Amino acid sequence: MVKTYKLLTRDPWLLSVILTASVVSISATIYYFNKGETLLYDDAYSHLLIARRVIDNLTPGIDQFGGVWLPLQHILMQPFIWNDYLWRTGLAGTIPSMVSYIIVAGYLFCTLRRLTKQIATSLLGVIIFLCNPNILYLQATPLTEVMCIAAFAATAYFVLCWLQENKFRHLIYAAIATCMAALIRYDGWALFLVVSVLVIAVGIFRKHSHAMISDHIMVYLSIAPLGIIFWLLWNKNLFGDPLYFQRGPYSAQAHQIGFLRQGLLPTYHNIVISFRVYTIDVGQTIGWGLYMCALISLVLVLVKCRKRQEYFILAVMFVPFAFYIISLYMGQSIIYLPGADSTTLFNVRYGAQMALPAAFLIARGSALLYNWMRRWYVKTVFIVICLIGIGAQIAGINASGIVSLQDGLTGMSCITTTQPIIFNLAQHYNGGQILVYEYTSDINPQLFGAHFSNIIWEGSGPYWKNALAQPIRFVDWVVLNPYNQNDAVSKLLTGNRQEFLSSFKLVSSNPDGLQLYYRIGAPALPTRPISNDLLSRPHTCKNQ
Repeated sequence: MVKTYKLLTRDPWLLSVILTASVVSISATIYYFNKGETLLYDDAYSHLLIARRVIDNLTPGIDQFGGVWLPLQHILMQPFIWNDYLWRTGLAGTIPSMVSYIIVAGYLFCTLRRLTKQIATSLLGVIIFLCNPNILYLQATPLTEVMCIAAFAATAYFVLCWLQENKFRHLIYAAIATCMAALIRYDGWALFLVVSVLVIAVGIFRKHSHAMISDHIMVYLSIAPLGIIFWLLWNKNLFGDPLYFQRGPYSAQAHQIGFLRQGLLPTYHNIVISFRVYTIDVGQTIGWGLYMCALISLVLVLVKCRKRQEYFILAVMFVPFAFYIISLYMGQSIIYLPGADSTTLFNVRYGAQMALPAAFLIARGSALLYNWMRRWYVKTVFIVICLIGIGAQIAGINASGIVSLQDGLTGMSCITTTQPIIFNLAQHYNGGQILVYEYTSDINPQLFGAHFSNIIWEGSGPYWKNALAQPIRFVDWVVLNPYNQNDAVSKLLTGNRQEFLSSFKLVSSNPDGLQLYYRIGAPALPTRPISNDLLSRPHTCKNQ
């Protein structure tokens, strides 16, 4: 901390970037928080639930981190998730995202300044990233995109330092950043592979000795893959399958199979459509004007920059572009958005991963043009024109709709929190145990004042088995969906349906078929007014 403080005080430009990013981050978060839009996403709730279960559960402990979503974000939530207010409002997950946003600004500025030796164009790149409306929204949520971008930004910076100075400590820092990326999102696994190849390629291009190349790659491999190795061992130990995250029942692959069977996965095994869909997603996320500027800048960099270090940094930053196209092609990911043969939105936030390379490219291309200008007033006019263009693009994105926000409001990523069952529990829940199969049922205790110690779900170990065998003995409430063939509670109770109905009465149901039962003979239910917080939530999933 002392070293960081001294570094910032000796570097007023970096300090200004950090302070500006902090003010912008806090302001944007307050704006979206007051509008009730920081918890629109189903995934945002899920990340909070995973982090909370570690301390608030019938079976608390680190096993509750699960085996599909990577754990670093949930670990970083732990200092905040214990607080009921921070948990229920989602701020426990937003705080790490905000810090990540600030970190990206710092590393992007330092990377550009190292390459260009210019302050003006380096700040231009930071402004492009900081002011992107989609990034501003995502950093105000408990989602993982901005945190992953921070790990990529750190990796790119330390790779550049290593390229320029050839010091082992920079390679070690790059390896640590890569390891962290691999514990945030699976994009980080692709980053590990790319940087590993780059470390070898650098040695070959610079004609290093075999011993030096071996030393460099061994230093990198001693740290960078630890996150991946940990996750494979974790899945093996917890679920008996090191690839459980990939082929388990909760995996993205299992989720995508349903879309594929219905013919709703047009990118599957079609590289042209995969490229087109992700390209459109990126264009709508960063703005088509800036998208074209980034392409022009890419050509300028490739033609005019003679040092290979630019190419290596671009290879690091462009990992998400290749990763998502390949994921779409293989059926591991799905993106829906208007303009790409769809009428709805789904997972469009994946395009935000290209906000960093776009900002880097435009700033690097601007630096090349800036260097050609001799008169100070010409340079000033150029920067002013760039700022006006950035402002116009931001206004255009806001006018056409911030796609990441719209997906949460009306797209398939939205979670419906105003269903009848949630309202019923908010009014009448009396603290009894609730049996629910979470995989098929969106019953979030955050919304009606319960704790996870009151929820018996498939991760509750022996409590789950006992409640399924004899619900009347162990629970007061049962949530099931008889119309969903994957609902484990409904399937197991079907054989004893008459016995179940003689012990539990239906008290509420959702349009999708989800049903809420209360045990006959249990204490009389209280009636309380529904909180203004729940009533004022704007996200009613208009597409549903």
